[in-house]
Amino acid sequence: MPSTRLHLLTDAVRRLDIRALVLASAVAGFFVWVLPARPVLMLDAGFFAFLALQGGLSRLNGAAARTYIKFVVFWVAAKFLVDCIGADNTVGERLADAGVLALRLTGLALLGLIITGDSSPRALGQALSWFAKPLLREHSWKAALALSLMLTAMPRIGRTAANLNRTLRLRGTSLSIVRRFTLIALATLRIIAQEAESIAIAVMTRDLFRPEPWQTDGKPHAGRIDPGGAAGCCAGGFSPVTPRR
Repeated sequence: MPSTRLHLLTDAVRRLDIRALVLASAVAGFFVWVLPARPVLMLDAGFFAFLALQGGLSRLNGAAARTYIKFVVFWVAAKFLVDCIGADNTVGERLADAGVLALRLTGLALLGLIITGDSSPRALGQALSWFAKPLLREHSWKAALALSLMLTAMPRIGRTAANLNRTLRLRGTSLSIVRRFTLIALATLRIIAQEAESIAIAVMTRDLFRPEPWQTDGKPHAGRIDPGGAAGCCAGGFSPVTPRR
């Protein structure tokens, strides 16, 4: 019985409307940035549990995890160093402030993983088009297309840069950090430029260079409540929402 309730909850989480998920994530991100440490820690735990239900942990590979960890560590270290230079507080207070920043950045990273979880670049582009329509009006689909292409290209760029960095390391090439970064950036840009033609052909083949594929109907919804399922699962501590048909 508990496994059935968990399965229902997991299925409901994975079928949430992407627009409702983006709205909820935006509100949650605001609270992550303004609340004190203890509530932020509780929110982070909730985000982690939601990501697990969504299946995001199984899709998070080692390289991506290391990238997020490096991002958090870099900014936490930068804040600590800046506080050491210009702040009058004690070392313990500086470490505490750095720890709070780590919690906030971790929460934002988890929200990013939640949003990009099961959603395709096209679905995220459609969500952007829906949100941007009051501002961009008939041009909102262009922003959606740009976002979709960016999300499609980012993993490819990451893999290319990682492969180039690994090649330089295996060759034993001794380069300064600036030189290595410049070389990897230029080589990555060259490879992406070479693939621009194939990307353009894919867009035209799928007929995505027009407004219609980026339109969504209706308002954001969390789903349709199933009274029977809700009553049964609430007894076990869950509140499931079934997707619309």
